[in-house]
Amino acid sequence: MRSRYLIGALILACACSADSVSPSSVRGAYALQSANGRPLPVLQSEAGNDSTFITSDRFVIGGDGTWTETILIHAQAFGGLDDEVDNVGTYSLSGTSIRFDEQSPDRITLHGTLDDGHLTIMTTTGAWVYERQ
Repeated sequence: MRSRYLIGALILACACSADSVSPSSVRGAYALQSANGRPLPVLQSEAGNDSTFITSDRFVIGGDGTWTETILIHAQAFGGLDDEVDNVGTYSLSGTSIRFDEQSPDRITLHGTLDDGHLTIMTTTGAWVYERQ
């Protein structure tokens, strides 16, 4: 009888662990692979003869509830101009969902999911898929 309860408890524990993530399991670097199904570089904006592309986007998620993001941007104006944008903030987890709260400069909130080494963030333009490095 005890073995039946033990097996039931083990099955329940395995089922619950597959549906949630912990800060230690999400800790690491995630690099943007595609935005709305398109590979990098991703068109960010376009005005007249000037187009701006995201050439790299990398999240580093800490085990302490913090994150950093580094975005590399290339603008075609003036013969090509490269820039780096750095963002920082905190995150919270609920099941396989993750919420990023930016501390600077815009204080935006992003929502995503974690699944099998991938981070998917839903933006106003669609799904951005990051792969764990």
